[in-house]
Amino acid sequence: MDTSFVVLIDLDQNWLGQNTKVLHKIHDHNSLELIIHQLQRYTKSKIFLSISGTKNLEKVETLQTKFKDIVFHFSKYSDEVPRLQEAIKTLESDTIVRIKADNPIIGTELIEEGLKSLEKFDLAVTWGFPVGINLEFYRSKLISDIDLVDFHKRPKELFISEKQDKVNIQRIQPTNSKLLRPELRWTTGSDRDFLFIKKLLEKPKEFISTSLLEWINYSNELLIELPQSPVMLNIEPTNKCNLKCVMCPRDQMTRPLGTMSIQDYKKLMIQAQDAGVTEITLNGYGEPFITQEVYEMVSLAKEFGFNIKINTNGHYLTEDRIIKLLQDPPHVLSISLDGATKEVYERVRINGDFSKVQKAISLFIKLRKEQNKEHEVKLNLQIIKMDETQEEVDEFCNFWKDKVDEVHVPNVHNWGGVIQKNGVLNDLDITRYPCKELFRTMMVFYDGNVSICCAVFDDNMNLGNIHEQPLIDIWNNSEYQLLRKHHINGDFHKIDVCKDCNMWKVYG
Repeated sequence: MDTSFVVLIDLDQNWLGQNTKVLHKIHDHNSLELIIHQLQRYTKSKIFLSISGTKNLEKVETLQTKFKDIVFHFSKYSDEVPRLQEAIKTLESDTIVRIKADNPIIGTELIEEGLKSLEKFDLAVTWGFPVGINLEFYRSKLISDIDLVDFHKRPKELFISEKQDKVNIQRIQPTNSKLLRPELRWTTGSDRDFLFIKKLLEKPKEFISTSLLEWINYSNELLIELPQSPVMLNIEPTNKCNLKCVMCPRDQMTRPLGTMSIQDYKKLMIQAQDAGVTEITLNGYGEPFITQEVYEMVSLAKEFGFNIKINTNGHYLTEDRIIKLLQDPPHVLSISLDGATKEVYERVRINGDFSKVQKAISLFIKLRKEQNKEHEVKLNLQIIKMDETQEEVDEFCNFWKDKVDEVHVPNVHNWGGVIQKNGVLNDLDITRYPCKELFRTMMVFYDGNVSICCAVFDDNMNLGNIHEQPLIDIWNNSEYQLLRKHHINGDFHKIDVCKDCNMWKVYG
């Protein structure tokens, strides 16, 4: 079987919207060099480096003179699918192994297992390993046959969601090892993540020959040495909403309706900064634009140096509100439009107005362009894949893919076992592992109560309140640590909101 390795590197920014650190020095090398050294030692197969973006080109050119046997390809695409298709066309290989250049640790012993899987399966993916160790093994034809309409999806996400009935997937899972949290930090994350990686690489005597099990043990040791803090914060401006959606558990919410004051929000910004948070999303169990404070919330978050995103159903995006928002926009505006037709959308989002939201999206696109704010705020659209919308996913993506920055197709989940909607996640039969949300994310309700993730919608899992305890102290309190310990030990049944949850499967 003729196999090639395709290494994807994004020069302009990482998944957090920050400047990538993949070419920063880690001791004597950078992340990309360390990946190449591992692959060259492991195999004589072709290595294809797909480069997207324009920053740090001089550093790439330096590497190009150093590694003459590697194909350096500068792509005009940012999406993975067309870049993988370019590699296949150039390399003419039967099989490709997709590697992301955002972590220097590959876990080369996994390569044999993945390639062997392709004798019986169409594709194989590492599942539940540390995030940075993310290998995907594909038959070339599978990637070559992906249509333009599906360019918005990563191949792995595409095949485990929309096209899972058309392919035979093997999930490679870890054995005989437990992480104190389910990820090794990646070099394209925050400054704290980069520090973690640098310290992690000091642990082994010989980087190249270190096994995955050893890396996991070293990671566990380091987690004890370095103080931990959350990366992402979900903030609920209000739990008031104008819609009644079939996949939302709002009907079962018992806490009173309310709105976060701007004074409380400022207090939260200070605590989030002290805690090391870098990413903030305004969402929760209400519509953010119901409250007029949402515009000031965006501005304050940016003043504090956070990347800020708003999730909205789009009904309040009138011309005046869009103009006001664009004066100091969020980094990302994500609009949920669950349907390609009025009939399906209004069946899913009860009390919603399909035409009104479509017009709001078109108006935002127009005004953003007129005000030259396209470089300041990304516009994402989302359609949740479930029984009601499944037949319209392709039509939705095809219609919007050239009009907005990104189209997302998340799978419906069960909100901690509360809403039993049929979806892809129910059919994924994989061994459970600790959920990353407990180790990277917090949810803060409008009244200052703090919970573990966005799957919690009521007061049944409050771990503290920002008015009584700083955010970082809540993050490290004994109750929070006990929840993490239950996950590490596989005692998911001891946590009511986690025992029947299927949301963890999203983060494989």
